[in-house]
Amino acid sequence: AASGRGARRGPAHPTTIRTPGLTSCHRGAAVTGPLRTATTVDVMKYKPCTVTILQLDTGVPIDRFGSWLADQGVVTSIVPVASVGVPKVGELEDGLIVLGGRMSVTDGQQYPYLESVRQRLREAVAAGVPTLAICLGHQLLAEAFGGQVAVEHEGGEEGAVELRWLDAAADDPVLADAVSRR
Repeated sequence: AASGRGARRGPAHPTTIRTPGLTSCHRGAAVTGPLRTATTVDVMKYKPCTVTILQLDTGVPIDRFGSWLADQGVVTSIVPVASVGVPKVGELEDGLIVLGGRMSVTDGQQYPYLESVRQRLREAVAAGVPTLAICLGHQLLAEAFGGQVAVEHEGGEEGAVELRWLDAAADDPVLADAVSRR
């Protein structure tokens, strides 16, 4: 079955996961509705939203995001960048997720593809591709747009951890609404 946006369809990878659903994807927004029995008109009206997932480290899988996305009818195309490279921005699907890794954002000499990921993040954002970057992915995103990342070389964190808002977040123009809803 065809998916994606025709000419913007991403490359086929052996790790592509196809999950059917009644999710319609438009540039910048995924539109979902209540689950109901699909009719022929529904199938023609909705196309699956497909997200390209850049896996930076094979030891760090999509994990619970995979089932969360599948539950919403989102199709995922997982790209193990260490072995197949970083797809061009025109090859990305309807959205982009950049996962984490056990390496650091400063380990570019050992993992030269990290610079390609930074560049792709800049291009994806400029092209309006909805982007979510997690852990190492968000560190690369920050650096891609001029941010500075301080790496803690002792210890670190892995997996889900509890986070708390700093008091200053209540005055932040981006975070204030989220802080007030807690």
